[in-house]
Amino acid sequence: MLLPLLLLSGAAAAPLFSPGHTSTLPSAPLGSDRALLHAPPSEAPSEMLGFDLRLHAPSPLADVDSSSRLLSRHASSSSAASSSAAALQVAPLFQGIGTHYSSLWVGTPPQRQSVIVDTGSHYTAFPCEGCVKCGPEYHTDPLFLHDRSESFEQMQCGGPGSPSSSCQIGSCISSRCEFSQSYTEGSSWRAFAATDVLWAGRDSADPLNARYGASFSIPFTFGCQFSEAGLFETQLANGIMGMSDHDATFAKQLFVQGRIQHEMFTMCFQRHDEYAKEHGVLSGAMVFGGVDARLHTSPMLFVENIKSSGWFTVYVNALYLWDTDKQKAPAAVEMNRAKFNSGKGVIVDSGTTDTYLSSSMRTAFSAAWKAATGSPFSNSPSSITAAQVSKLPTIVMQLRGAEGMNDPSSPGVVGAAGASALDGDNPLDVLVEMPPGHYMEYNTKTGKYTPRIYFTESSGGVFGANWMQGHDVLFDAENHRVGFAKSDCNYDDLPADSVVETEDEDCTFLPADEGDYISAECTAEDQCTEDNAGSVVSGTEEWARVVATPAKGAGLACEAVAASTAVADATFSSCAEETATCFEARPCSCSCGDDLVEGVPKCSSLDAPPAAVDDDSAVCEDLWGSCHLTADASGCEQTKVTSVLNPVDGNCYKVGDSSSRECHVQTCAMDPFRVPFKVQIILGLANVLVGEDPPSPPFLSIHRQFFEDAVALSISDIAPVLGVDPGDVFFVSISEWIEVEGAPPKGAKAIVEVSVKNSAYDGSLDVKSDQCQAILDDTSGVGDRVLTCVDDEGFSDNFAAALKKFKEANPPFSDVFADMGPVSVLDAWKQQGMYCQEDMDGITVLPPDPGSGAGATVFFSFLLTGSIIGCFVCYQRKQKALGAGGRYRTVNAGEPGADVEMA
Repeated sequence: MLLPLLLLSGAAAAPLFSPGHTSTLPSAPLGSDRALLHAPPSEAPSEMLGFDLRLHAPSPLADVDSSSRLLSRHASSSSAASSSAAALQVAPLFQGIGTHYSSLWVGTPPQRQSVIVDTGSHYTAFPCEGCVKCGPEYHTDPLFLHDRSESFEQMQCGGPGSPSSSCQIGSCISSRCEFSQSYTEGSSWRAFAATDVLWAGRDSADPLNARYGASFSIPFTFGCQFSEAGLFETQLANGIMGMSDHDATFAKQLFVQGRIQHEMFTMCFQRHDEYAKEHGVLSGAMVFGGVDARLHTSPMLFVENIKSSGWFTVYVNALYLWDTDKQKAPAAVEMNRAKFNSGKGVIVDSGTTDTYLSSSMRTAFSAAWKAATGSPFSNSPSSITAAQVSKLPTIVMQLRGAEGMNDPSSPGVVGAAGASALDGDNPLDVLVEMPPGHYMEYNTKTGKYTPRIYFTESSGGVFGANWMQGHDVLFDAENHRVGFAKSDCNYDDLPADSVVETEDEDCTFLPADEGDYISAECTAEDQCTEDNAGSVVSGTEEWARVVATPAKGAGLACEAVAASTAVADATFSSCAEETATCFEARPCSCSCGDDLVEGVPKCSSLDAPPAAVDDDSAVCEDLWGSCHLTADASGCEQTKVTSVLNPVDGNCYKVGDSSSRECHVQTCAMDPFRVPFKVQIILGLANVLVGEDPPSPPFLSIHRQFFEDAVALSISDIAPVLGVDPGDVFFVSISEWIEVEGAPPKGAKAIVEVSVKNSAYDGSLDVKSDQCQAILDDTSGVGDRVLTCVDDEGFSDNFAAALKKFKEANPPFSDVFADMGPVSVLDAWKQQGMYCQEDMDGITVLPPDPGSGAGATVFFSFLLTGSIIGCFVCYQRKQKALGAGGRYRTVNAGEPGADVEMA
């Protein structure tokens, strides 16, 4: 029997520092700066709880230039254009002395302050001018000079309707509101409350940094430190940024003030033994507002956050040791679940360096360790080699899964094939690995390794940064969950894909007086007859708008910009990527026949100029436009225009009628009732080059359309009864296919998405409860059969045959595939978007709330280069009526895990 597990080992891990939590602090291989940092395991001081940071919040994006908004890569044209908030921000993380830190830009003009990212505390604070013993010689940046910031505001005692000695945060001392924070290892700081404009950004030389300031800056209240003690004085980062589920956090305020669409963020940590005061050592990524799945090498799985606020707390149902060769099932370590999860519970704390678990397990773990390794477990340093470390057991944590958010058959879920033998009572739990490279720390000075997982806690525990490393961790306050996806956390990979960050820009057009021109003269269709020769009639003429800069990354596509900025009474038609032109039909007047009316042009026909020829028609390749709702919203369609090239002026002219077809992708695939399931496919194309070294032929829209057509035809040839049409397939991305790190690319890796449609859906949100399960059963079965087709050897053969036909029919564009080798399916999985909810009233379908904006009525999904996950919004819980806000159900199915024999 096979046991698939989610391998979340990722890159080698490094210990992270941060002052705060420790019962018995281990020896410090990196020096005295090694410690743990998170707020003591208690709620915030009472004088802070009443502080409402929203007092300073402007209306969403009131002062943000809409042209510089960053949008979620999978936002539809309509929802993106109407959104009141940018959807996604990706920021780099840097390696400190055991910490990961981010760059905050504070004030007007902005000054950089580096801050430890800490999900174990609530407040943001850094040293300001006049701070005593605040270690400017140790920190990355000078103290914050608040007198130089035009937007800085010190919080004063008192307020409207409040006593003059009262404070919204802290206590009134010398007419200002002061507060402090102490940590159990001895570090502390004191600060006064202040507000200024700030954002999480990048290096000042990066042009995107200013754009982040325009799109993501908020007025935010923080602690302006005037005193530091202990490790805060000598740490590399200037201060700390609390990121728990608390109103005082920066991430929470980004959501409250409308800068991000979803109340969630991710952290992805790499390991580096070195650090640098100047410029820093890039060591991961942090995403606000969602998930950037380009970081992932496996789909994300979700576990329950058992606390409604405060720390992100998970419930541990089991702990296993898995031997090196993984030929047997993981061995369970005896556990008292109640003790293990008691007290504050087990929190996921990015600000704690190491992992601390219940002391009640120490004896059982040591016995299991000795059985696996032959030696007793000890936290003492040992002189072993890297090869010996690699043979140590992997520690596997079984976490309570988030209800309804993981496919029971997905690898990494206990209920997957064979894995139920681990714990048949909890089939929806998620298995997360901690490989030896994460919990064994190497000391470069002594050359010894030390295990950095401790069994010291009298109640609860802490999954620290070494446990988080090697995977992207989602902290989702909106849906009360924590997510995990395997990742190498390589921030450098993101700009290379031209999707987010340095190239996130909306499509732009030349000014009308410079770029707009008539591409087809005024036509009056059938209005001109022999009887009205010389009369003036109303018609339409086609205008071309010249693209100045194409969409980059997550920016709005030219189609979306053209449709939303068309001139009055004009109708957007289509865009031609190859000619960098978009077209719209504008009203006009023209004269019928040869008896022209002065000043009015003669009505034209739809024919192309005589010079237009067919032999170069590939330049004007007939491409299908974006998939959009029909006028009555009952279905979706996409259109294309038959055109040819005029070699005289280089323009494409319409020579035939437009045609349309049914589709279920892009915007329409975001409706869970219309597309209850999707199937993602990753194809390996041997010898196809898509990188810049060496330069490769451009990958154009025609190639994307070929992939969509070929996938649909390849499936239909095997199982035509499934009804998979080209309009049901969407090309997602293409990237280099690298099988072995450091080796040359094997070829290209392409991701396509097949929509499993609900053919009976007519656009109505009124899906009856008795229909719900039937719809799911029917479409889920189709999705399973699509996966079966993709696994069939005939699929690759059909795809290769389609490629051959494409190359023969399109010689100008066949260079991309000139040396192409075999086609192989690297991975495929099914994702669910529609759910039936069972409550006290029976089974009901909760549709998207039409009054909550476009973002609440569509799926949203996030892409990566090399893998893909989906997070499909399908309904909002009834808590919305109680003021709890929207909550979403999601599900992901992932790539196959390691196969091992069950004992």
